[in-house]
Amino acid sequence: MQTSLVDLIARMTVRDGTVNSDQSVSWDAHREAETLSDASLINELVEYVQHESKQDLRRAAYFYFRRIGREVPRVGMCRNSRGTDEEEGKE
Repeated sequence: MQTSLVDLIARMTVRDGTVNSDQSVSWDAHREAETLSDASLINELVEYVQHESKQDLRRAAYFYFRRIGREVPRVGMCRNSRGTDEEEGKE
């Protein structure tokens, strides 16, 4: 997985105790994630959340999934549990 994405996910989970949330590392990282829409990272994110044991890091990765989902048009394909593409609604 790209080092920059792993770093962004880690920064999204930082609890630094700042007074104002808009001054926190996590707030800045979430705003940065909102500007991204690279759908080519989906497979890497899937693998990441399947192997990451820390819930807060998985939650941050899912934030990015949601962001991509808002930006990328639906293409009618999905990745199944075997790692192959198939049309939605068909087995």
